[in-house]
Amino acid sequence: MLNTVNARVLTGYASVLFVTLLAAAVLTLNNREVARHVNMFVSETLPALKHIDNIKANTKSMVLIGYSLYGYTLEASEFDEQFDRIKESTLAAFYSLGYTDNDDLLQDYEALSFSLNALFETMTADSVNWDVARSDLQRITQLASQFQQGLDEVRVSVAKAANSRTAEIEAQLFSSQIVVYSLIVILSTVVLIAFWLTKRSIAQPIACMADELDELAKTRNLVTVLPAHSTQELNRMTDSLQGLVNVFDAGLKDVREAATGIDNATLVLTQSSSASTTSVANLRLEIDALVVIMDALHEGMSQSLTRSEVAAQVAQQSAGDVRLGRENVQQTATAISDLTADIEQTADILVTLQNEGENVSSVVKTIADIAAQTNLLALNAAIEAARAGESGRGFAVVADEVRTLAARTHQSTLEINDILEKIVTAIQRAGATMSSNQDKARFSVSLANELVDSLTEGEATISSLVAVSQEAATLASQSQQQVENVKAVVDKFNGLGSDISGNNEQVEKASGTLIQLASNLNILTNKFKLS
Repeated sequence: MLNTVNARVLTGYASVLFVTLLAAAVLTLNNREVARHVNMFVSETLPALKHIDNIKANTKSMVLIGYSLYGYTLEASEFDEQFDRIKESTLAAFYSLGYTDNDDLLQDYEALSFSLNALFETMTADSVNWDVARSDLQRITQLASQFQQGLDEVRVSVAKAANSRTAEIEAQLFSSQIVVYSLIVILSTVVLIAFWLTKRSIAQPIACMADELDELAKTRNLVTVLPAHSTQELNRMTDSLQGLVNVFDAGLKDVREAATGIDNATLVLTQSSSASTTSVANLRLEIDALVVIMDALHEGMSQSLTRSEVAAQVAQQSAGDVRLGRENVQQTATAISDLTADIEQTADILVTLQNEGENVSSVVKTIADIAAQTNLLALNAAIEAARAGESGRGFAVVADEVRTLAARTHQSTLEINDILEKIVTAIQRAGATMSSNQDKARFSVSLANELVDSLTEGEATISSLVAVSQEAATLASQSQQQVENVKAVVDKFNGLGSDISGNNEQVEKASGTLIQLASNLNILTNKFKLS
């Protein structure tokens, strides 16, 4: 099945095309999966973390305005305005996270809001019941702490989901890397096998055939037998050239025999003029036989010329097939270049994601700075409350609570920064992996271009084979012309024989001419080694 050059070349190109298409399909699927995970991380995880932080900050603000209302540092109208604004912002964040009215966390928030409303009603009554107010304040603190714990649990679950998606992205990128490595190994193997087969099946046989033809031209040894080859095209060419050599051998043998006969006839003519008539008759018979032989030789030369032309056409067709294969490999290199562009686009998306993570880190740092300033202000407020004595006790409680809230805020920002740092590090590793894959895809394009160069050299080799076949056809045409020239000389001999039958002197002159021509033919044929 693979005993022709066309079949072997087509099999190699089909293998390269199949492996390339398979690798491109796998890489495309992996890139789509990576893009999907990245989009989910950007559109869901980061906004969810932001909403959770907003809810925690609003919860602390609600507790703070409750203590401010208790300590008479905040008017009832201001409390009502701030409470409505904070509640509206918190509910909007809850709904953005997908919570409904039946969720436990949202019900805990409603309970906290209800306790703040109860404190508001107690503090705005005509006669303030301080025991009830303190009880409401303690309940607010307890509910706020419980609500904060619930938010922390939600935040931990969101962080775990983010880590899980990051791990999935790394797994997909590793899979793409494995596919690219496999493609490089397979393409390298195919290139080496194609080079080895081309050298063994085409280049070496053609070189051997050229050496045989050069040796034949130098030694003029027409007994040479050209070796057979493993491919049909080269065997056809070898058979055509062998047929041409055999035709030369047979023709020159006939010419040698004819020259010997002419020489014998002329000797008879010179020895006895009395037998000139008989000798002339014999000479004409020999000339007629020589004409028949020349006709057969002329026909053989025509067939050899036709075979050489057919061999040249087959070689040209093989060169066209190699050219087509080179174009297919160039298309494969173009497909790998497109794959490199897709990898660059994915790397750009990862860089954008990294920048967004750094922006979030900047916002968290700002929150940490605000918490530190709040802690300092609360410390100053506690000092002032201590100076105020009994009248500043309520304000001291508020200041202490504010310090506690500021410390928790600072701790939360540290945890957020740690998580964001891990996420940004993972994205940077993914970007480095994408850059490595991009370099390897470029290397695959380089290998494909080297294969194109090898096929171009193969095409040039086949073109040289076409030139050899055309040269053989030219040689056959020249030999045919020489046979025609010899036939013309023999025709002249026939005319001379007719003249000899009428005039012995002309016979003697013709015999001398025949002796010279026979000598020339013998010299010519003796230059060749015949079977």
